[in-house]
Amino acid sequence: MLLAALHDMYINDGIGNVTKREAIQHITARHWFDIHDEDRKPYESQRQLTGEPRWHTLIAWARKDGVIRDYVSYEARDSWGMTRRGRDAFEIFREHCATGKKSVSPCFLWSVQFKKLLNPNYAPGSNDKKRPQFFYRDAIPDIFAEF
Repeated sequence: MLLAALHDMYINDGIGNVTKREAIQHITARHWFDIHDEDRKPYESQRQLTGEPRWHTLIAWARKDGVIRDYVSYEARDSWGMTRRGRDAFEIFREHCATGKKSVSPCFLWSVQFKKLLNPNYAPGSNDKKRPQFFYRDAIPDIFAEF
């Protein structure tokens, strides 16, 4: 999703670098992340500091992973942009999704809108992977809590 947002803003709007807030606003405006109530809650470690929703943190982690893989540039703090390698990787991935070489069905964090962006022929179906009941580790009930 992050690469799609950075690609979209670069290609369609001519914006090379954006802030974290702008990237998240882009994803939000297009309804690309299949947000559930648990995604809106902050991680316990951020409850007091920022109160940032978990899904924002997941996007930030995607940026970190993108930097490590040289898909996302690391020019300055809070400056998110795609590298040439990132643009190429995203375009190849999108093409593989559009042709059915890669399936969008296993991606339970992606909304129907995002899946259709990647594969215009996508239709929700029984092959779609269901979101795990406890996606976040800290949300798993503690079976020893009463001891």
